Amino acid sequence: MELIIILTFLPKRMRILAKERGRSGFAWTLAAIGALLGGEFVIMLLWIAIYTVGSILWDGPQDIEKQPVTYVVYFIALLTGLGSADLVRRRLISKPIIRHDVKQWGGILS
Repeated sequence: MELIIILTFLPKRMRILAKERGRSGFAWTLAAIGALLGGEFVIMLLWIAIYTVGSILWDGPQDIEKQPVTYVVYFIALLTGLGSADLVRRRLISKPIIRHDVKQWGGILS
């Protein structure tokens, strides 16, 4: 799912929005992908740190991959990454439109 977002959805959306504003679509796509991956990385890093400290203090299981909460944290990390990429999109949308001859963004399926 994440690869679909990174390889198809984000580049298409950011390229169209950037062209409307006379900006580099590639640079804005990289910024959105970086924000998505960075948001996920921060949440997963926090989860690993919290789990490690908890397992040391309370002698819990050491294998983080077998914990069902890890899947919930991954889902939260994915939502945080999508939110971070949306912040980049909002930053781009705040720029004034200078080209009106570019095809408008019509959604995922357009």
